[in-house]
Amino acid sequence: MRKLLHDFLICDYNSIITFQKDYFLDDMANGRTTFCSSLMVNTVLAYASFWNPQNLAYQFLAEAKRLWEMEAGKSRITTIQAGILLNIVLNICGADKIGWSYTLQVTSMAHQIGLFKKEKHRGRLGRGRSFTSWAMFNWLSFMAWYMFEKPLVSEPPLNELPDPVEDPTFYGEFWLNMAIDLFGFGDKEPAETTFSSVSDKHKALELWYETLPDVLSPKKIVFPAHLILHLGAHYFNVVINLLEGFLSRPEKSDMPPSSADLVRRQDQTLAEALAQAKISYESVICLYYLRHGFDATQSFFPQLPNTLLYIHQEDASDTSSDMQAYRRSTRILCAKGLYEQGKSFYISQILFRLAQSRMSPEDLSLLQQFANIKPQSPEQSRLIAASQVQSSWPVAIVSITDDPEPRRLGNVMRQLDSLHLSSEGESDAGASETSQLD
Repeated sequence: MRKLLHDFLICDYNSIITFQKDYFLDDMANGRTTFCSSLMVNTVLAYASFWNPQNLAYQFLAEAKRLWEMEAGKSRITTIQAGILLNIVLNICGADKIGWSYTLQVTSMAHQIGLFKKEKHRGRLGRGRSFTSWAMFNWLSFMAWYMFEKPLVSEPPLNELPDPVEDPTFYGEFWLNMAIDLFGFGDKEPAETTFSSVSDKHKALELWYETLPDVLSPKKIVFPAHLILHLGAHYFNVVINLLEGFLSRPEKSDMPPSSADLVRRQDQTLAEALAQAKISYESVICLYYLRHGFDATQSFFPQLPNTLLYIHQEDASDTSSDMQAYRRSTRILCAKGLYEQGKSFYISQILFRLAQSRMSPEDLSLLQQFANIKPQSPEQSRLIAASQVQSSWPVAIVSITDDPEPRRLGNVMRQLDSLHLSSEGESDAGASETSQLD
């Protein structure tokens, strides 16, 4: 268990921060229950042991669910933190619909204990509550963005985050200090979709990126958390969603020539920024592979190659041989990443199957040759059935204006299964006709 906690804190804790690890470990060591409970421990261990071939994750998860039921109706900090972790665990099992029910419950608990209000408690308890309120707000904002849903909490907590230089112990280890930068921009009122509003938001994102701490500058990033949390998973992803959505808007045919010319120049400026963001997004994934490989478990990583696959699918207009070869190599790299992470996470197995279903026979042959991936038999493929996927995650989103409903994972899986059933039915019918002719 000590090894599981070590690996979780080193590798995956900072992907989505849900609790202050120093308080958690301190209370565990001293037998206190303020920021540590049996429910929290079993939930963390369930999250940490997904890589274990003896399937410890199932045992810890079953115990965590049992303890959750025992704590029903108790609004405690550790219950709130454990509920978010349970949601994350179920997300990587392809069951985010079920997992979301835990977040709904803990959001209600958070309001009951006034977690988002001005903190009245002092000392360690007040600091722990304040940290949890921001961690929860970060999680709710994260889920609202990636699930294309209305956020459950629209306003940040009333407690200000302390300066990490003046109060580093609030955040724990130094590399957690980067989380404060996630809350440095954003309008409270819904923004209009105009060139000015989109350009302003893009400039705000650029400013955030340019003023990151020195350790996170492009010349110095090394660790997986640096590549995923800020550069790959958030900054370039948000820029692509924002600009792609604006540039894909319908053109107005009744626009005066002078205005139309201005719009074209404005669009060209944003199109160049979009192209650069896509190149940078792909570069981050390549750097990740070259520096760290795809073998190590990282729960958020499958989002990156999956998104890149759909970006290339949207940008398939250039049919030159060089571009086709370039796209093919990218598809192979992304599929390899999904396959390797699929050894740890069920959700990545599902994404890999979807990627395979869109590949040509030539791509599949190269995938087996260079990525050392064995083809699945029909029986193995059926193990990942649509009925097992309880997910509303929109997996095929490139633009913020895309309709998320047909792109939600559960719907995509059902469409894929129906296509397979149709093709199998046609094959059976053809075989029957052949036998009758014989």
